[in-house]
Amino acid sequence: MVLCQKGISPDRIKVLQKEVDAILRKNPAVNETFTLAGFSQGLPSNQMLALAFLKEVSQRPPITQVIAQLDQQLSQIPGIIPLLRPDPVLQISTGATKNNQGQHAFAISGTDAAEVYQAAQQMIAKCRQFPGFAAVSSDYFANTPVLDADLNELQLQSYGLSNLNVEQLLKNAYSQNYTYLIKTPIDQYKVIVEAADRERSEPSDVNRLYFKPAGAQTIVPDQTVTDSQASVGRLSVNHINQSPSVTLYFNLKPGVATGDATQFIQRTAAAVLPLTIRGQLQGEAQTFADTFSQLGVLLFVSVFIMSF
Repeated sequence: MVLCQKGISPDRIKVLQKEVDAILRKNPAVNETFTLAGFSQGLPSNQMLALAFLKEVSQRPPITQVIAQLDQQLSQIPGIIPLLRPDPVLQISTGATKNNQGQHAFAISGTDAAEVYQAAQQMIAKCRQFPGFAAVSSDYFANTPVLDADLNELQLQSYGLSNLNVEQLLKNAYSQNYTYLIKTPIDQYKVIVEAADRERSEPSDVNRLYFKPAGAQTIVPDQTVTDSQASVGRLSVNHINQSPSVTLYFNLKPGVATGDATQFIQRTAAAVLPLTIRGQLQGEAQTFADTFSQLGVLLFVSVFIMSF
């Protein structure tokens, strides 16, 4: 996984994708590569999937050394943070999150979103001080460019329009609106309604949209009934059990014990998180912590059974 800067444009992430792919292909330990960017389903808009299929073990250094080499090379590209990790065939996945940005995860949730986001920033700052973490990231992206559209209700009603008309117009112009499927004897084609890229590249382009009220002979400019302002905001609002959440992801450096990392996370959470915020390990880290907490009981049972 490769993390790009917040608010990156599709054109820019395509350029970075080619640079990432070129670096992966040049490494002598890599056999094949696959990169994917700009795919909205499953990947946030500022993330890139990068897969490197390595050669046989006898033809390359250990995988940890290869990852360290690739991390160092990819870090030279401005605007990206490499989050490479081994992808074993057998994986442990528990909890409500996917560890797509790191080997281990720690989820923070609570009823007050602002308090959750503040606590998450404090946790990230503390985790980056731990020398055993190769990379620390989260799914909280708060500086993504957004365009706010305030509706003028009186103007909409005077033209016979509604909020639904505004929503549909923006959907048709910006969201690759799938409307119909054309079927032929040998193939099928999706009909997608959207504005041309050159017609929607700037925030002010929204003022070039027009409404056509039902039964009217004239068209109504969008800026007549809406007031659009560019700002920054969150890329997404994540939830765990219907509560706002932020998930921290971290990869370990070679030779660092998982137990040391999980204990550091738990101590940091106890010191940083207020009582109203809940923090819990996810995925492999959670499984390790649960198993380790029951180790004493398992040893006792084992000794008891062996004594008979």
